[in-house]
Amino acid sequence: MLLPVALGWYARRVERGEGPAEEKMHRIQRASIAGTLPFPALCAAAVVELKAEGLIHLRHGDHGTQSPVLAVLLFVVFAIELAGLLAAVQPVRARLRGVEWRPGQALSRLLRLSAVMMLPGLLWLAALRPIMWLSARLPMAFAAFLGLWTVLFVLISPLMMRLALKTRRMDPERRERLLALCREQGVRIADVRVLDTGAERLGNAMASGVLPRWRYVLISDRLLDELDSEELAAVLSHEVAHIRKKHQLIKVGCYIGSIAVLTLALAGLRAAGLPHAVTSTLSLLAVPAIFLVQGLAGIRMERAADDYAARTISKEALRGGLEKLAKANATRHRTGRLWNVFQQHPGMDQRLRRLSAGSGAAAS
Repeated sequence: MLLPVALGWYARRVERGEGPAEEKMHRIQRASIAGTLPFPALCAAAVVELKAEGLIHLRHGDHGTQSPVLAVLLFVVFAIELAGLLAAVQPVRARLRGVEWRPGQALSRLLRLSAVMMLPGLLWLAALRPIMWLSARLPMAFAAFLGLWTVLFVLISPLMMRLALKTRRMDPERRERLLALCREQGVRIADVRVLDTGAERLGNAMASGVLPRWRYVLISDRLLDELDSEELAAVLSHEVAHIRKKHQLIKVGCYIGSIAVLTLALAGLRAAGLPHAVTSTLSLLAVPAIFLVQGLAGIRMERAADDYAARTISKEALRGGLEKLAKANATRHRTGRLWNVFQQHPGMDQRLRRLSAGSGAAAS
């Protein structure tokens, strides 16, 4: 638990320093990510190693000895670390944003999110052993299982989002107006719901789902309170663009493709006789590789969604919505390229300048 203590001390030190709240928030967020990233990097490396080892066992007609216990323990340890980090850093971030800090509410959300996020991994691990055993006899079984698991994950992702995040129904008049806007743009969704951010009062909007009956758009309570009707329509149109352009499927494809390429490459190096120490070190490149692919794809998709919203509603409405979003979250406007790739979004300054330059009217 030394990391949360150190990051908590750093956050309080930054808070006492000079500068705007946005700059302080950015420095604290950057330190938090730098401190916690090594753990998921090791977890991802372990996943790639396990899958590569499974492919090697498969070549020898063995289904391997992979155990889900280690993966579950790693996830639990990571969740505990995140809880400690939350308790140490979030009070400072709340003060910088001028909102109330409620530790019980924040911990409840973290536990809820962690429990839901564990579900796909547990399903994968529970089925992996029998699938590897079957793959030793039917070579295409593993590929079929991977494809089926990916389809299942995409289909249940809206349900997972509903379970992981606290939402509530929108007032009927506004809900019907937003649903009508979706229909006008050729998109059918199950519902538009309020993302309840509680005391944190965050600005956020998201879309999930590929099937109309299981497709949702969530808009946070703070955005609903602060955006005017045109700005809200622009933010919703941005999310509609993600649905129309199948961005969720593209993101899943990028992730699965990255894991598959890394796994096959590592298995090939192992089979060629490269020392285990070398391949284990190379497996640590899994997280940077995944973040790079996801980040570059994410930036392109966000630009395309901005273009669509600006063309469909107006550049001025989208600009107003983005500025209020940045203010609500105390977001630093000017950010570096590496940070943007990590966040899978262009920097706010870049998005606003692109709208001012007229790029929002370009074909998406």
